[in-house]
Amino acid sequence: MTEEEFSQILDQTFWKYSLARTQKIKDVNRKFVHYTSFDAAISIIGKKEIWLRNARVMNDYSEIAHGESCIRFCLIDNQELATRTKAVLEGIVAGLYDRAVHWFFERMQHRLRYTYLLSISEHGPLHIGPGTVDEESEFGRLSMWRAYGSSGGVALIFNQDPIMDPRDALPAFVSPVFYGNPDEFSVHYSNMLNQLEANTEALKQVDPELIWENMATFLHFSILSCKHPGFKEEREWRITYSPEPGTEGISDEEFNNNNLIQREFRSVDGIPQRIYKIPLKKYGEEADQDISLSRILNKLVIGPTAFPAVVNDALVFEMLKSGFSAEQIKIAVSQIPMRL
Repeated sequence: MTEEEFSQILDQTFWKYSLARTQKIKDVNRKFVHYTSFDAAISIIGKKEIWLRNARVMNDYSEIAHGESCIRFCLIDNQELATRTKAVLEGIVAGLYDRAVHWFFERMQHRLRYTYLLSISEHGPLHIGPGTVDEESEFGRLSMWRAYGSSGGVALIFNQDPIMDPRDALPAFVSPVFYGNPDEFSVHYSNMLNQLEANTEALKQVDPELIWENMATFLHFSILSCKHPGFKEEREWRITYSPEPGTEGISDEEFNNNNLIQREFRSVDGIPQRIYKIPLKKYGEEADQDISLSRILNKLVIGPTAFPAVVNDALVFEMLKSGFSAEQIKIAVSQIPMRL
């Protein structure tokens, strides 16, 4: 088996759902959007960086608990699935099932403590085709304004390529959120087992540690990227970074001198916390190494507010300071009549 054939097997086994979602948005050149506060929008533009915050300060940190319940249902609680999982995994690598179960419980606190992320959403109409009217580019999404616009919000619309292009230098990952209850997730999980079973003989020829690394990564991102189906209209993706626990003990200065992703302690909404920052800049000469602000930011939409002109002036001023030309600045004001 060639390295390319093995890579294809791994992709179709562990990453089929993610790859299909990625291809779907590429086919329609889907943009992404990040809804945030006025202050955060000014900070992103002025400092040319986005922040990844700890999972424990998410709007609803129980989201990770939901992901854990989906994996636990498939791996342990559902007797039929658990029995099948053990048979399939043990048929490839002896002890693989027990290792997965041990990892699941051992890493529970680790997942919360060492997961940093930023939420973005697919932008625009649910279905894109001839004659489709993109009202979100003018108005934004009502549910998101309700969630983030109580004191005034901005939607930052991002171009797709800089978000999705692979950048080996940056150890942050972009993954789609799966919306479903444990039963619905089990269909996706069973597809993974089907692929493992179909390729058992080929996979037995591979380094067992490589199989484990892919299995553990599948479990990890499934937990971080599963949400209750009631949130489905958010169409969320997550930019995720999981630092090595050992790096948390070194000084920020030492960490920043040796990593492209930067970190510091900040007070956010009165809560002191460590954040990780992705500088929006060029990391090399190749197109997929350019995530500079001028390449990534497509447009801004100002949410419902009593002072749209004042906010508009502030955003224009900050963008001009950050190197945007007047022709590059695209800002719309949402006209949704919303009670704040």
